[in-house]
Amino acid sequence: MGVLCKYDFKTEFYCGLKSGTQVIEVYRFLDDDRHFIYAPSDSLFVFLDVAKIAGIDMSTNLSKKEKLIYELKDKNDRMEANAAAMKANMPAEITSLLADNYKKISDISFLDNITNIDVQANILKSMLNTDLI
Repeated sequence: MGVLCKYDFKTEFYCGLKSGTQVIEVYRFLDDDRHFIYAPSDSLFVFLDVAKIAGIDMSTNLSKKEKLIYELKDKNDRMEANAAAMKANMPAEITSLLADNYKKISDISFLDNITNIDVQANILKSMLNTDLI
């Protein structure tokens, strides 16, 4: 992180590497010919010698807009995966609270309450009419 701060976070996405479910992003410093990898699952930044992955096509023939679109799609995919995982792992306390609230709402007879409100409104109207006379 110190080196990122030193270069004012001026980096560009260089390529992405995937093995199974592990995704690693390779970035290049704009002002220097140094590269680093970022492993999102581990929140890990490590410097990279590009010669170690020389067999992979590293050409970046994308415009800035295309790079931005690609990066946003990738982040969106990660966020959707995290959201799906969070939905699946809902705590038992929340599940029981939702079940209790559903039971309370389903037990209420709304039509009975509406007739009670109408009766009370009629009583109030008649009380107001008697005061005016």
